[in-house]
Amino acid sequence: MLPSAVVASYRKDSVWIIELHGCFTYYDLPELTAATARGLGAQDGPIVFELRHLSACDSPLLNHLLATLRLRHVVLAHVPWALKRLMEVTGTLDAFETTGDSASVVA
Repeated sequence: MLPSAVVASYRKDSVWIIELHGCFTYYDLPELTAATARGLGAQDGPIVFELRHLSACDSPLLNHLLATLRLRHVVLAHVPWALKRLMEVTGTLDAFETTGDSASVVA
């Protein structure tokens, strides 16, 4: 079995950060859903998805991000090319705040 793409989920100041690494697949959704639920319940600030080390993903991740956006402000840090392209093709890129530095969201 492959290691989970969800490697960390924690509060930092007024935001909740979820770090994803490697290849995100449908099988990672339960853990990502749980991490997101913890963030939604633990604080009222934005949910920041740190994607610097994400190498691949597809529509299940995009669907999760869109569902989270309906509940809370979402910031995507270090959006990899493949996810950015998926978001451009689906017309969803402009719905999200994106940044090249997750630390700037915390400050």
